[in-house]
Amino acid sequence: MSDVAQEAYRPAIEDGRGIFPEDFRVKAPRGFNDAVRAAAQRQHMTRAEYARRALLRSIEADGVTLRRGLVEVAEIGLTGFGPGDIDHG
Repeated sequence: MSDVAQEAYRPAIEDGRGIFPEDFRVKAPRGFNDAVRAAAQRQHMTRAEYARRALLRSIEADGVTLRRGLVEVAEIGLTGFGPGDIDHG
């Protein structure tokens, strides 16, 4: 596991809910579950772990990092987005 993934998984506050206290669900195209399952098997991990890592990589590539439960946004100009551009809903 990369240092980024390890740091993202460490909770800022240990509240007894474990390292994955939030649910995240999305609608996906037909065959998506099978594709994720196949990719996860190739990497010798669960579908959930594969999805977490893939999303964290993608989010970080967009200039947003998750560190110990806190979101950090890159400065404007680096990604074209600023802190006010995030929809927290």
